[in-house]
Amino acid sequence: MINYTNVIRLTPLLVCTSIFASNPASAIDISVKCQNKPVNTAILEKGHLYIVVDDKTVKNTTMLDKLQQGHIRFCTSKVTNMSGLFKNRKTFNSDITDWDTSNVRSMNELFYRAQIFNQDIRYWDTSRVSNMRSMFQGASAFNQYIGYWDTSNVMYMSHMFHSALAFDQHIGHWDVSKVITMQNMFGNTNSFNQDITHWDTSNVVSMAYMFNDANAFDQPLTYWNTSKVTNMSFMFASTDRFNQTINRWDTSNVKNMSFMFWNAEQFNQDIKDWDVSNVASMKQMFKYASSFSQDLTHWDVNRVTQYDDFSSKSALTEQRQPRFNRPSL
Repeated sequence: MINYTNVIRLTPLLVCTSIFASNPASAIDISVKCQNKPVNTAILEKGHLYIVVDDKTVKNTTMLDKLQQGHIRFCTSKVTNMSGLFKNRKTFNSDITDWDTSNVRSMNELFYRAQIFNQDIRYWDTSRVSNMRSMFQGASAFNQYIGYWDTSNVMYMSHMFHSALAFDQHIGHWDVSKVITMQNMFGNTNSFNQDITHWDTSNVVSMAYMFNDANAFDQPLTYWNTSKVTNMSFMFASTDRFNQTINRWDTSNVKNMSFMFWNAEQFNQDIKDWDVSNVASMKQMFKYASSFSQDLTHWDVNRVTQYDDFSSKSALTEQRQPRFNRPSL
């Protein structure tokens, strides 16, 4: 029950306006804080009524409805888990710019299919977040700048922008050094085409479906560290534009390359030096890849057990295919 009997008026926030070149977001704190206030306390701040919420009350349907209708705002200093908070709230687009997210660990599915959400959340403190799975999946209108977010503790980014049809913001400076899965991260994106060349992908294990049906993407990924990746299935499947040099990739631990360039219309780069000695599946790897014609005869495919329709209806001739030495299972 909300405590209206003794409404607290916070002193005005001191907002630092100096901007550090390395991370402007760290220099500006516009969040409303209430760490020491009891849950359900009402706070008057900046002309708005804020309610102190925790992990339980922040997901209360009635409270969320009032937030969406603009009757109240949340003070989220006590919240550690925002998983699924606005999931399937297709008409949610309230101003949550000043949320205190400094204690949040999980933002899994936070805006999942929040179809019209497009608010400025650039100043959120994400320094403790470890899970951003499906955070903006299906948030088809979202296209706000979040490039200065601190992602240094994030481990899970699978499906993060899947079907985020409008999103095309620079996130190339994100620290992704702890991320272990980027599966389907940019799948089914119509707009995203930003430079993420310098991402540290040294701990990523799965890149399956990462750019599947990413119709606008065509950025250099030459120096990505893929030494721990085991799954690249569907990674560039149905990409309309991608045709970048990736010959330096370390693919020595990859086991699954099935459908990797399936229907990748433009891709035609030299990847003859890839170490594919641990790959078991190359099923339909280049099927419908209408431009690909590179020589792959020197690939070590001794462990490949599935390769049916490897390059059917592509530009790759039989003479340039790998020398598979066993029937495909």
